[in-house]
Amino acid sequence: MDEIWNISLFFKIALIERIREISEKIYISQMQKVKVESIIERLVENKPKDELRFVPLSKTHGENSYTFIEYMSYKLKKYGKRGIAYLNILEEEIEKQGLVLSEVIKKEHFDIALKKVAIGNAIRSMHALQRMNFSEVFENINGVEEILKQDPSGIYDKMDYKTKENYRNVIKEIADKTKISEIYIAKKAINLARNNEKGTKNNHVGYYLLDKRYSRAI
Repeated sequence: MDEIWNISLFFKIALIERIREISEKIYISQMQKVKVESIIERLVENKPKDELRFVPLSKTHGENSYTFIEYMSYKLKKYGKRGIAYLNILEEEIEKQGLVLSEVIKKEHFDIALKKVAIGNAIRSMHALQRMNFSEVFENINGVEEILKQDPSGIYDKMDYKTKENYRNVIKEIADKTKISEIYIAKKAINLARNNEKGTKNNHVGYYLLDKRYSRAI
């Protein structure tokens, strides 16, 4: 039952890890853009050191990445004739790697779109998890709950959530102490209840779970 109760937590951890992975990729892309801005300032604009806004980065993740190429192409095109010579050099270097500039730009734009969709889905999923009633989910997928619903007296299925939870916790405590499967304990209690006449207190599964004499016997 502990594993089932933790499903929500596991989902949240997985989604947070997914958001972290995407955020890390976005950060690396942003560092590539900073690198481009630094190069543009020093080579194309030829600014003096005291006017530089972007600190030169000695090393960034993903050297020669598609982000770097796409953004460098974008920036150089904005400078018109001043950027043509540098743009030609960029295209030549790309061709040496067996790539085509237009294809690199398309792939980078596609990757940006994928990141937006992925992080949006992850955040929406987090909100959806917050709205989900995991008490209902728990009861629907918990094997112990399915067995207890077979209570021959029919009483268990009519109980409120708190009372049912108390019964399940008793089974969990017995399982922890005895190292016996919760499923086995629930089935044993049901079988004991079935062996008694309908309408008697012994015909209710709770009689064997809550009475200490019987819970030890189970």
